[in-house]
Amino acid sequence: MSPLKIVILGDYWDVQIYRGRLYLWTMDGSIRIIEWEKFIDSLCERYPSEALALTCAFSRGDYLYDYDFSLFFNDNEIRNILTQKFQKVNTYNLHFKATDLEPYIYGEQDNPFKELQTDTEIYYNKIYAITDNALFKTTAHRNIRKYPVSTRPQKLWDCSILSLKASKYGNIALSGGRDGLFEYEANNFSQNGNLRRVDSKVYQISEEHSSFSDWSYSSVYSSSQISKCFIAVFNWIDNLSSDDFFSRDRAFRSSRKGRKFEGFFYDNQIFHSEDRGALSWGCGDKIYRAKGNYIEIAKFNQYKTRETTEFEKLFNYVDKIHLQAWKGNIISAGISFFGSIIECENALVVLKSDGEFVNIPGQSTRWRVYPRSKRYENHLHVIFDDRLVIYSFNQDYFVDQLTKKYGMYYNRKRN
Repeated sequence: MSPLKIVILGDYWDVQIYRGRLYLWTMDGSIRIIEWEKFIDSLCERYPSEALALTCAFSRGDYLYDYDFSLFFNDNEIRNILTQKFQKVNTYNLHFKATDLEPYIYGEQDNPFKELQTDTEIYYNKIYAITDNALFKTTAHRNIRKYPVSTRPQKLWDCSILSLKASKYGNIALSGGRDGLFEYEANNFSQNGNLRRVDSKVYQISEEHSSFSDWSYSSVYSSSQISKCFIAVFNWIDNLSSDDFFSRDRAFRSSRKGRKFEGFFYDNQIFHSEDRGALSWGCGDKIYRAKGNYIEIAKFNQYKTRETTEFEKLFNYVDKIHLQAWKGNIISAGISFFGSIIECENALVVLKSDGEFVNIPGQSTRWRVYPRSKRYENHLHVIFDDRLVIYSFNQDYFVDQLTKKYGMYYNRKRN
């Protein structure tokens, strides 16, 4: 199944989507907030026979993922009808000028960070941003049309950070290049165990070089283009059983008593071979490594950290697949539920959870996925020089989450 897409023309620097609003940072130093749900509703009115497909694809991915709707969408006849509707939407020319979105603008203002930020995340109504020399946060999703984003950002740490990634449990991983890997404690209680504190709410995980990082449940995977790639394994100290480990319920979060650092595991251990210059990355239960023209895949069993730190029980080698050489060297990568996203010199490659490849040619300036989201976990946002393309991947709804090789595991249990 091919992904659906919406194209929005314009010169954009950054993008986020959060709680029904699309945040667009423009190259002229402004931030434009779009009422995304209303915009998608307008498309449903234009194409009423495909309203369900448009809604599931672009504004309510939870309809297809969540347990409460599983009886309906597991029906084979309904699946076939929905698949046909997705294919129909793919024939529509969903290209829009920036002026087409003006009726849906909630607010527009100057960028509160005073300069074009290096990276952003939104967590609990706060925008976290890094500039060349500091980490900031400011309030987002305000019900003030003149200033939907607070114009008074708070500086959290004087630092030089390359990228940041928020977890859904209250921490933000900070990749600091040669300075190492850090994390910022975004909630109000300490959960960083025996990490070295380097500033207020900032802890150092490792002194190893870190280009970018992501969360494997309570653990952090650090990727580097010039040094070792590794996972820093942590375990939650809580009162839940292993059966409840993957729960997305707030009861899991409220049960936490802290985090215990268990140790580092490097990619040469995970993949049973040394490969200098290889790039590996991880998120959720999946770890990937680029080796020549191949991508290797391993599985991380976070729940077993409750019982053991033996390497053989924490990691399982899964598969190896070929990657065409024309796409160039790998620059960056990430993982979402619908697959793994691999940024190459000449293309953005998506290895979908059903085993198929999608090639997005051209050089993008930024891309984002939203696995922490409750409604947009199927989105891939890609910024090119003259447009933003919002891709919606919908095949993962029909893939067995327990046996799939590509993409993060999604827990379909009732929470």
